[in-house]
Amino acid sequence: MGDLSGTNFYFVGNFDVDSLKNFARKYIGNLPSTGNVKKWKDIGARYPKGQVQKTVKKGIAPKSYVSLRWNMDFDYTPLNRNEAYALNKLVSIRLREVLREDKSGVYGVGCNFNPSHYPNSKLENTVSFNCKPENVDSLVQAVLTVIAEVKEKGCDEKNLEKIKQTFIRERETALKENSFWLAAMVSADKNNEKLADMDSYNEWVNSLKGPDFIQFADKYFKTDNYAKLVLMPE
Repeated sequence: MGDLSGTNFYFVGNFDVDSLKNFARKYIGNLPSTGNVKKWKDIGARYPKGQVQKTVKKGIAPKSYVSLRWNMDFDYTPLNRNEAYALNKLVSIRLREVLREDKSGVYGVGCNFNPSHYPNSKLENTVSFNCKPENVDSLVQAVLTVIAEVKEKGCDEKNLEKIKQTFIRERETALKENSFWLAAMVSADKNNEKLADMDSYNEWVNSLKGPDFIQFADKYFKTDNYAKLVLMPE
């Protein structure tokens, strides 16, 4: 706290603006600042390129853990993040239907899309699950089949409607939370985006069509850089 140079303060909630300004002048304006703004440093950490497969044999429990990862360059914009999030919803639904309900091979399966802007814009997609060691290969193939299916067929009407309703409901709930507005303000400031762009979110959701997901899958499930990581019992 000896040097607050370059620090941004964000305030969200129900408050009197003039009173807040006075408090800010009194309690923040007097904090020490040398004018030496700190900068983050790119340490050069990057995902591996190409196809990577690694199996680690550790532990005695009769179960395996599988992590499948795709990483790629990513144009970090609100639209692209929304598209990736929509694709994540569809793939999550289909993986749950196939791996857990149809094959009864897992208790749960996680599908996460992780876009990042700094130090370089990139996207990592991860599918992970626990299963019996003898089911690893068949379930990995089932995951790849689901992704190939989305690339070929997109999203059916049933799941499309489910995704739209989920998005609209989540946004309605989020708009009532201070934490959502704080995150939105920080993100817009950090990434030089316009907070008002959120106004078109519902319109974008309602415009989604099943074939759109074919394009999304081609864009955000590139197979150039792919890692298959498996933990097996000794």
